[in-house]
Amino acid sequence: MVKLIRKGEDLPKWFDINNYESWRGVSYYDAVKAVMIRVRIWEWFYGDESSFYSEEDGLYQSLIEDLSRLSCDPFRIEGNGLMVCTAPSARAVVQIGDIEDYKIDFRFPHLKSRYLAAAEIAGEVTGRSVAAKEGRSVKELTLLDVMDWLDENKEMVSRLEERVDDLSVKYQWNHGEARKEVFNNVFLSSDDASLLKFDGGVTIEAEVQALRSHLLEKQGGNRARARSRQSDVEKLFRYKVAAYYDLKLWSRFSGVSITGRCMASALFPDGRFYENDMQPSKTFGGFISKLEDGYISELFLKAAEM
Repeated sequence: MVKLIRKGEDLPKWFDINNYESWRGVSYYDAVKAVMIRVRIWEWFYGDESSFYSEEDGLYQSLIEDLSRLSCDPFRIEGNGLMVCTAPSARAVVQIGDIEDYKIDFRFPHLKSRYLAAAEIAGEVTGRSVAAKEGRSVKELTLLDVMDWLDENKEMVSRLEERVDDLSVKYQWNHGEARKEVFNNVFLSSDDASLLKFDGGVTIEAEVQALRSHLLEKQGGNRARARSRQSDVEKLFRYKVAAYYDLKLWSRFSGVSITGRCMASALFPDGRFYENDMQPSKTFGGFISKLEDGYISELFLKAAEM
């Protein structure tokens, strides 16, 4: 049976809700990014029974120590980092620093040799310098990505080839040219995102603007998508969302569960929200559910404009 944490004195000693009032020392963008990273990490662990560790476990201690450091300056996550186990069976550990670039923390020599050997082979065959990195939110398309896409869409590719034959005969068009034109109008995408190709920009700023324009156009094309509001960005801090997820992660790593009453008391000692408000159908709980349903990404984009 999972132990219930019912009283504030049973929460970790490092937790101090006053630390979470200091977000105004950083930009909206950086502060929201720090919150979003926590939401993503919670999503990775939600439902993963392997994230329960005993207090004697060295990895447990490392995770708790990182949470403790993070709580002292909650919105400067790059300077703290958060260790997260992403492959429990191999006990591989990932260092979360900047959301755009986190690297494998090779604590285990046998894992390091595997990744480096794979990178060396790729580099030798292609003649390019290849680094053993994982987890960039923006990354180059790899051969595996293309092969996976072709395998998943082989029937569609076969139908396209047949139609190219018909097109070539009907218009007396060079088969290679007809094929190139048809295939050049098929845009690759996955369940997560479109696969983009950029013409080289004159400057980094020009390329960033091109990507921004594409994303805004894509966002505007989906009218059903919720519109983010500045007031909701500010709610992330008024509702102490970073503190909420730090406690949720602590409870997950510890194999305990914090009651709604205890959570409400820890986050809002002034009594702004109570136990009932923690439920998904209520004010605070409903906002958390909305964040975990993807709204946090909308608020992150909004924060970049503020």
